[in-house]
Parts: sequence; structure tokens; C-alpha cells
Amino acid sequence: MVFPLLTPYVAYRDIWFQGGIPETSFAPNWLRGIQNGRNETEDILRMREEHPLLDELWKIREVDLSAIDVPAFIVADWGNDLHTRGTLEAWKRISSKEKWLEVHGRKKWVPLRITYRLI
Repeated sequence: MVFPLLTPYVAYRDIWFQGGIPETSFAPNWLRGIQNGRNETEDILRMREEHPLLDELWKIREVDLSAIDVPAFIVADWGNDLHTRGTLEAWKRISSKEKWLEVHGRKKWVPLRITYRLI
């Protein structure tokens, strides 16, 4: 079983260029806090400047959700526009016959602490 939580489906649309408009607040600040080992860091800010349209650079980074055929429990929340669209799209597009979706109105991490859930 997979348990994707707060899933951007297409990073270009869901994170870097929401609605085709460059996201200039959260994303650049978030990127400054990411550290990758083994020199595997991509310069996303440079990539955004050089590839402002949804081209091959961004398309090769999309996930083939139809390839997911294992059971999945997916959680989304209405309070975060960064993750909501991608999470709902992920639930729609995975090919698993056994998939569940929980959408809540709380802060994004609250459902992980609720004791009523048994998986």
C-alpha cells in the first residue's frame, strides 16, 4: 500500500507556475532550505527562468500515475492550495482498483495524529 500525502502532481503547474504565473514567495524560500547530497541538486530557480513554459524539461519530471496499481490511501486538505489539486489528481489518475481518498478541512498534519484511523 502507498500513502501519498500532500502530493503535487505536476510540479510545473502545482508548485513553480501556479496558473501559469511564476510563484515568487513560497517556492524560492523553500528551495533555499533544501540540501541534496552527492551534487544532485537541480537549480530550479535557473530552470524556471530558462524554461518558463511547460516544455520537455518539465514534462520529463512528471510522474506516470497510471503505473501505480497497488492499494493507496490518499489524504488531501482544503487549506493548502500548494497540494490540494495535485493530491486530488493523483487519486483520480492512479490505476489501482483499491484506492481511498480522505479530504479534510484541518491543518495538513492533523490527520496523522487522529487516533480513530486504523489502516
